[in-house]
Amino acid sequence: MTAHAAHGGYVCPYLEETRNCNAAACPVDCVTNGWNAYTTCTKSCGNGSQKRRRAQVEPTFGGKACPHYTETRACNTFACAIDCKVVDFGAWTTCTVSCNGGSQNRKRPNAEPRFGGKACPHYTETRPCGMVACGCNTRSGFKAHGAYYAGFGKNYCNQCRCHSGKEVCTKRECGVHSSAQICASTTCRYGIRFGNTDEILSSTQAISTYGAGWATMKHEMTTLVRHDHKDANGGKFHCGHVMHTNKCNCYCSTEGANSHIWHRAARHADSIAMGLTSAGCKCQANWTHRGKMYNGCTNPTFTPNPLLDTSTHGEKREAWCKIVPGSCQSTSTHRDTVRAGGDWDTCSKMAHVHLTIPMRL
Repeated sequence: MTAHAAHGGYVCPYLEETRNCNAAACPVDCVTNGWNAYTTCTKSCGNGSQKRRRAQVEPTFGGKACPHYTETRACNTFACAIDCKVVDFGAWTTCTVSCNGGSQNRKRPNAEPRFGGKACPHYTETRPCGMVACGCNTRSGFKAHGAYYAGFGKNYCNQCRCHSGKEVCTKRECGVHSSAQICASTTCRYGIRFGNTDEILSSTQAISTYGAGWATMKHEMTTLVRHDHKDANGGKFHCGHVMHTNKCNCYCSTEGANSHIWHRAARHADSIAMGLTSAGCKCQANWTHRGKMYNGCTNPTFTPNPLLDTSTHGEKREAWCKIVPGSCQSTSTHRDTVRAGGDWDTCSKMAHVHLTIPMRL
């Protein structure tokens, strides 16, 4: 149609037509949202994994598809810590000593931790053992700890004590000549003499004769020597009671100018009250022993091991002290009260007397 109707002409029909097309719905692409946080790792160590997700609106009408909804990644890839593996202890070892305090230990072979695992507890344990005081192997045989006994052989005038495996003896010089032997016929006896008799009794005989109260009766301790100047082993004798025994020994020799008797007698009460020692010596006011200070007569305790309790008795056989030089009783030709050591003495109630017997007697 190029011209419109004019002057009453026939009107032209519609000049155009419209129709629907592409009536299909348009594609709607996937709507993708942001990622959520990763989940907790599936393992705390040793190669775990964790995921994250995102919400998406699915496409319609052929819209663009959604990408993946989840992602997975590795986590805690480091090795897991392995704690120490603790095993039982083995047996205790043999004690380091049999007495005077030693130790023994036991061990366990723990497996060491790895990768920061829990540390192992102690591998070894130690405990004390042998917590008994040692006895002493002496020339006169074995002596138990705390035992009192006389010196061996020609040292009979000494008195000893076993203390934790060590002999603690007085240092009195018995003076027996090296050539002396036990006398063949010269004898001695130490015992109790009552005023009405010259008989020498043992304590058992005294009880039998005078009753249990014999000690309250007037008596004296006596060393009786019966000397044979023709003794086969020599006319010079050296006699004395072997303390802690019922023996009284006599040694004879042809050597020496005089004969000798060792005797013990009760000290005078005044001497004891004055705090003098057995030989009448003055104790030092302050004296030291093993790094500690003491005053007067005492008997310090000593133990080779601080875990070993020997406090029930002192180190020596009785109370003692270090003496003031030159303070001991003066001696005479025939009688000498002998102290226990060069610079010390015991505080026993008994005096140890050395009697010199000139041969003209």
